[in-house]
Amino acid sequence: MKGPLSIFLAAGFVLATASFAGCATTHKPYDDPDALAKLILENSEPYTLVDVRTPEEYASGHIPTAVNIPVNTIADHPPTQDKAALIIVYCQSGGRSATAKKTLDGMGYTRVVNFGSVTRWKGALVEGDSPVLTDFDAKESDFQAYRTWTKVNIDAVTGDAFGVLGPAHEAADGLRDIYVNVFGKSFYLEACGCTFPIGAILVKEAYKKAAGGGKGELASLSMMVKRGESFDPPNGNWEYFKSAPDLSGMTRGKLAGCAACHVVAKSWDFVFNTMKNKL
Repeated sequence: MKGPLSIFLAAGFVLATASFAGCATTHKPYDDPDALAKLILENSEPYTLVDVRTPEEYASGHIPTAVNIPVNTIADHPPTQDKAALIIVYCQSGGRSATAKKTLDGMGYTRVVNFGSVTRWKGALVEGDSPVLTDFDAKESDFQAYRTWTKVNIDAVTGDAFGVLGPAHEAADGLRDIYVNVFGKSFYLEACGCTFPIGAILVKEAYKKAAGGGKGELASLSMMVKRGESFDPPNGNWEYFKSAPDLSGMTRGKLAGCAACHVVAKSWDFVFNTMKNKL
């Protein structure tokens, strides 16, 4: 989250220094209003604050820096793929946030805090719609759970339909499986011909071909992450990643070889659409 201090000032938030006497040595849980306020003001560790009410309730007034993920969608659209990330949830009275915490706990998230009712917040609320994601700088942890995402293909993909593969992804004889996260999944399902949203991730597993013709050893991973609009406009603002199957030895960036291949699929936002109807 960027600029929490400016958000506080804009919201007319007044924070008494005495409110945090001893906080340097006493770590309050973030279901405490003062501890949450200190976290937002100082941005002392990465966190995601989630308002699980309806978009209408959120727009009428929410805690500064909060994003809106209604409780009935949070299982399909969790705020992060990092199961160890700090996530703080709240709602109007505490019931829906308790449900959200239970849902995320059940999905394997380990640091979900239920702040409870928004009425416990001591500062001013911010009106308006949920902030728009302007960039997504992926970390290794964002890829770790990719096999829990939607698998795009039914059968392993092989061959070189576009004649551009060369030795990449175990070449034309290799077999490939593709996974997409929740942001990219919505694009695939809509098949709208528009651009993937910022934060979309695709992971491609490349397998060696076994002697019997099926999938052999998993040889490598390659990933595409949709970045902000200024990252690399000529190539669709995609950042490319390559790694070993365990994510070690990762290289990333505007990888020329990847971009030169994917430009063939420019009309479908640089993503090969052979899997378009397989979900």
